[in-house]
Amino acid sequence: MKWMWKLISEPDSTWSSTIHLLYGTTDIATLSLDDRTSAAFKDILYYRDFFSISINTMGGTQGPVWKWSTTGNYSSASTYHILADPGLRSPYHSILWKLKVPPKVRIFLWLVLLDRILTQQNLMLRNWPTISTCKCCSTDCLETSVHLSIECDFAKQIWTLVRSRFNLSPLSALDLHAFWTHNRTIIDDLWDVIWAASIWAIWKERNRRVFSSRSLPPAMLMAEICATIEAWKRIL
Repeated sequence: MKWMWKLISEPDSTWSSTIHLLYGTTDIATLSLDDRTSAAFKDILYYRDFFSISINTMGGTQGPVWKWSTTGNYSSASTYHILADPGLRSPYHSILWKLKVPPKVRIFLWLVLLDRILTQQNLMLRNWPTISTCKCCSTDCLETSVHLSIECDFAKQIWTLVRSRFNLSPLSALDLHAFWTHNRTIIDDLWDVIWAASIWAIWKERNRRVFSSRSLPPAMLMAEICATIEAWKRIL
């Protein structure tokens, strides 16, 4: 990238003059490869499609502008950053992976926030034979990640107990992401662990009902959440 940048930004340089002498042009788009082309120059031109979309050619004396740099000048750091960019980022990825909870719980929470856990809704989308209703409440609501975690009558009972046990103010529940991130701005760092342990416990209770036909009342599940929080605080 740097050598191609020199071709268009330093037309009077020895490098540009040499390329013009050898190939009759320094126009990257029209430079053709033949038997005379060295392996090194072929490697340079291999990236010219990306290079072409990375520059803005301005009129006047300003010259070319490198899109990926705040200064408009080429830099290896800006090029590496854009080439190594994984694409769209989750707004919560940077804090989720730092939670002081077991790795498997972090992965589970990531799937919950992406709505990828195997709720009845997602099982139906995969054409698995299943019923659509939630196992944790008596309504006919479709079991989704949001419903199971914060909207279900059973989940609401759990969150009421959580709020009472840890002396929390009323919890807003717009969506799973907002429910977590909004409340972490008004509650201390313990909220992350409380939130994780509660979501994890609700999911395990759901699976207990689905696969074992057993259930725990809200008070016992609350005791399980408290025990989980204490265990995580000791080992993490």
